[in-house]
Amino acid sequence: MKRRLLVMIALCMALVCTCMFCTADAEDTGSPEAAETVQSTETGEEPADAESTDPAGNSEAGILAEESFRTETLGEGFSVPVPADENRFEYSGRPSDFSYMTTDEEAPYYLYFDYKIYNTLAEFTEDPEAAARMYDLVLYNMEINGPEEVEQETVMVDGHPAHLIVLRAPSSQVDFPVGGVFYTRNNRIIRIRFAVTAQNETTWEDLPRITLGDMRRMAEQLTYDPAGASITTADGEIALSAKGDAATLSGGKKLQLSAAFANTDRVNKKAKNDTVEWSVVDAETKAPAEHVKVDKKGSVTADKNVDRVMNVEVVAASPIFHTSASYPLTVIPALKGLAAEPKTLTFYAGETREENVKAALNPDTVPPLGLTWTAKPEGIAEITAGEDGTATIKPLKAGKTVVTVKEPGGKSAKVNVSVLVPVESVELTVKGKAKAGGTVTVTAAMSPKKAGNKAVEWSLNVGEDIATISAKGQIKISKTAAEGTVITATCRALGAAEPVTATVDIPVGQ
Repeated sequence: MKRRLLVMIALCMALVCTCMFCTADAEDTGSPEAAETVQSTETGEEPADAESTDPAGNSEAGILAEESFRTETLGEGFSVPVPADENRFEYSGRPSDFSYMTTDEEAPYYLYFDYKIYNTLAEFTEDPEAAARMYDLVLYNMEINGPEEVEQETVMVDGHPAHLIVLRAPSSQVDFPVGGVFYTRNNRIIRIRFAVTAQNETTWEDLPRITLGDMRRMAEQLTYDPAGASITTADGEIALSAKGDAATLSGGKKLQLSAAFANTDRVNKKAKNDTVEWSVVDAETKAPAEHVKVDKKGSVTADKNVDRVMNVEVVAASPIFHTSASYPLTVIPALKGLAAEPKTLTFYAGETREENVKAALNPDTVPPLGLTWTAKPEGIAEITAGEDGTATIKPLKAGKTVVTVKEPGGKSAKVNVSVLVPVESVELTVKGKAKAGGTVTVTAAMSPKKAGNKAVEWSLNVGEDIATISAKGQIKISKTAAEGTVITATCRALGAAEPVTATVDIPVGQ
């Protein structure tokens, strides 16, 4: 009984140390000891002195091959397989961190299970290769009396990685094989550890073997219910945005993207679970995009030598929540120049007329993509962007504004737009005495006084043999004009959408 107690104490110490050095190994991933003992299931390489995983040489068979399990619910939505034979195993501990071990005092060995959830580890990652280093169960603090064997494998459970480890380490302190399952989900790690230790004079060679097949069986029975978790994948849904909702990027230019999680109260720097990994791919093939790159902060850069139009997607992915979002971009070659035609436009307040403006690109082989049209000050004219680099402009109220067209590379062109107060009425006044061979002057007073365009056109109802009128309203009457002839002068004010006219009759006297 005393030996049994000592062995159990030694086993518990070893398992505690295993957990501690598991995390320590994450900080020292370059450990040569770890590198020498890890067998990668991808490469199939095996340590030269590694023994068969069980006496029959079957790596899938193991001590748990015939064991039956029931489901135990832990915190954070995790449910785990636990031994169903309560006569062989006794429960102890807390619901979120409990253990099972043999109670048979005559058993030649102890079976030991323990389960634990880790919350938001600073070193946490769901990358399988990093997990293989982080959860390595090499026991650096034990005196190993024989070849140390480690096998590792990563399997996917419901789309999330479960890392499996089997360690066999004969020691002067305690001889035991140990297996581990580390299942990562939404910044939580559920650990299942299973160990066998000798008692009653049992030798290392006689101990049952734990295999990757045993650990795989445990992993396959892991389940996860989001309803029982404090944070779920839905909290980690990502939305991407760019300034001005830019959809086009010109060669040689940059665009900053921002990634926001659906629940920033739970997914944030403090919780250490807001990591985003950026990439940029061809929109059609999903292969890495050519001539475009994105850095770890979401800044997208297009090569200045881009010579064709490319459609790409910038992708932000959460390695913790396995969520992602993509932002579509059209990458175009850089322009040498940009102009707008026409350069000036004049309207009258209240008119419904519209004018089209076209952006002229140099070279004209570059499509007019990503053009933006703005007016400053606003509210004078309305701009509606059209197709093929055009825009429609219509007046809103009296004033002056500058319409600017800008392409993604930064080049711009301007259109000066004036919206004038229109002429509403004209009053004519005649100065001088109308007689044959004489002159009179007609003046036009326009209303309102703030009318923006006071240009007029004059005309007479008689031929030049009787009278003529100048651009300033001066009428010269012919010497041959007969007394009693009525000369009608017409003023046509041009300062309105439709010209405003006024007339005055001038009789020729003596």
